[in-house]
Amino acid sequence: MFFQSPLSSMLMASRLSSALASQAQQSIVRANLIRQQAIVRATLSSQQQSGSSSLSPASRQQQTTSQSTTHRQHRANYILSHRFYIEMGGVIRAAFNECSGFGLDVKKEQYLEGGVNDQQRVLLGHAEFQDTTFKRGMTNDSSFWLWMKEIVSGQTSGTTIVRTRRNINILMMNQAGATMQICTLVGATPIGWKAPAFQADSNSVAIEEITMAYEGINMQFQSDDPLGSGGASTDLARDTLGFFPDS
Repeated sequence: MFFQSPLSSMLMASRLSSALASQAQQSIVRANLIRQQAIVRATLSSQQQSGSSSLSPASRQQQTTSQSTTHRQHRANYILSHRFYIEMGGVIRAAFNECSGFGLDVKKEQYLEGGVNDQQRVLLGHAEFQDTTFKRGMTNDSSFWLWMKEIVSGQTSGTTIVRTRRNINILMMNQAGATMQICTLVGATPIGWKAPAFQADSNSVAIEEITMAYEGINMQFQSDDPLGSGGASTDLARDTLGFFPDS
């Protein structure tokens, strides 16, 4: 049988008493911390209510408008790749199912300077505009074919061969159908036409391709209100400096 000495009993009792006292002290500290946090929250809430009530109706309206404007500035309004129209001469032409390639590249030259081993010099040159390809289902709309035929054969006006240039608008829309951006191909002219492949066992729509070259790009972006129709001009003429108008 194990017998515990009086000294051991006293030590165990002392340790138990110390542990209980430490736990009680920790509980008191936690309670004080919770009470202080509650006081701080109540003070802040009172100050906010006091500040809000002290604002005039005009100030509160201005604050609400500012918050709404900030929210609108950070709200994304995405353009959908399948919602676009091609406009020429202020008229929406037959629906196109693809429009690709429009963009620009800036020519550059890299120059390595002697003694500078951690950098390179980049010299910028002219901008080059990429040819744009339109694809659409073949319809009875002959406007693009007649334009292409005019470019190939040329129409004479006296001793001058006339090859008409036009501005073409690409209207890009969001999910709601509002026009968000308008890309204008300045001084566009057709440089290629490709007929579709016909197959007796196919039931798909015949797709023709039209390739355009142009002299510049102009972009319009929606600010607050959706953009309307671009109304691209047609039958362009160069100005005294040799440029086509960009609208």
